Amino acid sequence: MVLYNPLRTAITPVLVTPVGGSGNTQFNLTFPDQTIRGDYQLTVGPSVADAAGHFMNQNGNSANGEAADSYTGVMTFAPAAAQTGPGPILFEETFENWPPVPPHWSFQSTPYGGGGLSSWSPRRGANCLALGANGGDTSAGSHSGMAVLAVDLSRQIGQTNLFLEFWISGWVLAVEVSNDAQSWQQILSVAGGPNGYIQYRVELTKLGH
Repeated sequence: MVLYNPLRTAITPVLVTPVGGSGNTQFNLTFPDQTIRGDYQLTVGPSVADAAGHFMNQNGNSANGEAADSYTGVMTFAPAAAQTGPGPILFEETFENWPPVPPHWSFQSTPYGGGGLSSWSPRRGANCLALGANGGDTSAGSHSGMAVLAVDLSRQIGQTNLFLEFWISGWVLAVEVSNDAQSWQQILSVAGGPNGYIQYRVELTKLGH
């Protein structure tokens, strides 16, 4: 059994104890307190057997205990929106005060992807946010990572000249915005990546959100 945090780091230790009166069919997991927001992934098996000695069979074929028979579930720890200041810069993220990761950020990682704070080649200061592959199979998007920044812009409803400004250095990436965390609109897609950092500036009040 492995429990990953949103940055694709295994959480240890994870203690498993049966729930009293469940006949060993329900279990509690105990692990250190977590503060990073995003998707937590739990993988169990396949070498887990029932009382009769039958191993797991998640794919429903004739063979038990195969690698494909493990179970994977995801639980999301949603971000808390950051409040804006008086302006003219309503919100600014520099990554210089990480760790800990602020609660207005959340992350999602794939099996060979991840992300987090990096001191490698920041544009300014000592840190930057890095997302990308950790090696292994990079097909079918299995190397990707995603970061979500939640900012409360409700006080800017009806305002004009509201801009999102950011710097990016990368090979394959996309930037999306949303006003409800459900429906997303892509505002930037880069394939091939810039050689060094490039500044982008998007007027949010013209996006229709």
